[in-house]
Order: sequence, then C-alpha cells, then structure tokens
Amino acid sequence: MIVPGTAGAAAKPKPKVRVAVMPLLVEGEVPSEVRSEARDRIKAALKSRDYEVVDGRPPGANCTNFECIHAVAEDADAQWVVQPALSTIDRDYGIAVRLYDAAGTLKVDESATCEICSYPDAVGALVSEAEEVKEPLLGYVENPYADREQAEFETDDISRLAIRTQPSGAAVKIDGERVGKTPLEIEVPPGLRDLEITLRNHNDVVETVRAPRGGSELLAYTLVENNDKQTRALRITGWTFSMVGVALLGAGVPLLALEEQPVKSRCSGDDIDFNGRCRYRYDTLLPGALLTGFGIASLLTGITTGVIAAARKSRNEGSSDPIDSMDEDTISVRPLIGPTSAGVRVRF
Repeated sequence: MIVPGTAGAAAKPKPKVRVAVMPLLVEGEVPSEVRSEARDRIKAALKSRDYEVVDGRPPGANCTNFECIHAVAEDADAQWVVQPALSTIDRDYGIAVRLYDAAGTLKVDESATCEICSYPDAVGALVSEAEEVKEPLLGYVENPYADREQAEFETDDISRLAIRTQPSGAAVKIDGERVGKTPLEIEVPPGLRDLEITLRNHNDVVETVRAPRGGSELLAYTLVENNDKQTRALRITGWTFSMVGVALLGAGVPLLALEEQPVKSRCSGDDIDFNGRCRYRYDTLLPGALLTGFGIASLLTGITTGVIAAARKSRNEGSSDPIDSMDEDTISVRPLIGPTSAGVRVRF
C-alpha cells in the first residue's frame, strides 16, 4: 500500500559533522567585547559547507584537559572541538588555536606571538591561526583516518580506555581481569569488552563497552551508595568485634582471678613462710586488666555496631519501630587506651 504523499520521497540526508568552537580561553586581562568578537570571527573563518559550526559550552572556566574537551563535544553533539586561546602580558600576546577530536585528543595546534599589539591586531592573529586550522580540519572531516589508509587503521590492535568514577578508587576489571583502580587509563584490544567496576558500599557497574579500534574512549560513572552493602558490612563488623570481645574476656577474667594466688607447684618446704603463705604467687593483674579492658571495649563496640546495623535495616525496610529514628551518624564509639587500662566511650 502506498501512503499518500510518501511516494518518491527523498531519503533523509545524513547529518553533517559538527564542529564546536569554545569561548576564548584567556590568560590575563581581555575585555569581554574583545572575547566575543574573537569567537564570532573565528567561527566565521572556520565556516564551511562540509560541516556545521556550533557553540561549545565548557563546564568550567579552565577547560584544558581531555575530560573537559570530551564533555564539550558530548554537550554539543560534535565530532571536533576548536579551542582558541589568548594570553597577554602588557601588550604582548600569545596566540593559539587548537583542534581536538571528540575524545579530547589534540590533533592540531597552531600558535604564534604578537608583540606590542592592539586588541584588533590580536584578534586578527587569532583569525589567521583559525584559518590555518581549517585546512587540516577539512581533511579530518573528509577522512577521519587522517594520513592513514582505512585498511591500515583497521589493523591497529590498540584501543585506549579512560575510566573515571565518582567517587574514585573503584576497582576495575576488564574481561574478568583486575587492571587497577580509578582514575585509570589503559590500552586494551579493540572490540567489545566486559567491564566491571566495584567499590565498597556502592552498587557495582557491570556492562559491555566497545573499545574503538585505534582510538580512545572516555567512560565516566557516578557510583550509587548501596545501603544493603553498608548494613551487611556493619553487621559483620559487629559480630567480629563481639566475638573478639568474648574471647578477650575469656582470657582476661581468669587472669584477674588468678592474681596473688599461690603457685602450687612451687609451694613446699622453704617456699612457705611461718604464716603458711607461699612466697611464689601469680602476678597477672596487668595482662588480665588489659585483656579484660580490651574485651569490654570490643564487646561494646560490637553491640553498638549491631544496633546501628539494625537501625539501618529497619529504616531501609520502612519500619515504624522506634529504632528507625536512630541515626548512625549520631552514634560514636571511641576506644580509650591507657598504659595500664583500656575501655570504650559510646556516645548517643
């Protein structure tokens, strides 16, 4: 069936490559109207029917690293990013126009100096450097493989992954092999790779990513806290401290009870005084007191940690129990250790 108005309709044209032009990166004092004029004239100098020039909006003031450049490209849905830069000391200017790919890799860097220049002269120098960038940019747009043949490019067995997480310090596995902690940059074989990112008390990230052949890819993740993992860790910690506390008390209390008791195996003959007391007696007060003190501290820490874990579990399950109102941030456990004593301070 032919739908009216669709017969002979032309195919949708392929979208043009987009080139994002960032605001002028300035070091020194440059009036805002000069910055605006420089950006407008650079965009005009780069204009071409082979690609579309759009504005690039950096997330921060000093956007110079590959992560920031990549963010600009993603925001503008651009394949290329142009960054003009101007540094000034008195009336001497440093001029630069740089071309990056979408991954933030520097491809072209055209720079010059302008000594004892006016603002119009500096802007003109920027436009000249932008025109120098235009020719290689056109070449990249026409052939993304640049000066290499596509066949040669596709035989390149190196791919680069830059992996970032918030918070950092997460363990990374690629294809089941641990490769380090974030932030991480690593070379891998191109193609589909199994990625696993884990961080204590946070949800795991498990996904399949594509490593571009002969290229680079930035992978950024915001890790979400996992309350169940935190509760489980608190419960295990509570049990551990409790068991250690019981063991220490089991060793310390008998030592306290043994203090000043006679050593029966050595209480005979001259070892007994005229009052019938043995001169050899157990001196176990210090080790007994230390073990008992540490045992009490460990046991109280374990109990308190267990209470916190129960409170978290009740809150996560939406319980109306009064324990649900407890906040682990308002509970602190502080061991107190002295030269001859040990204890614990629990604060609610």
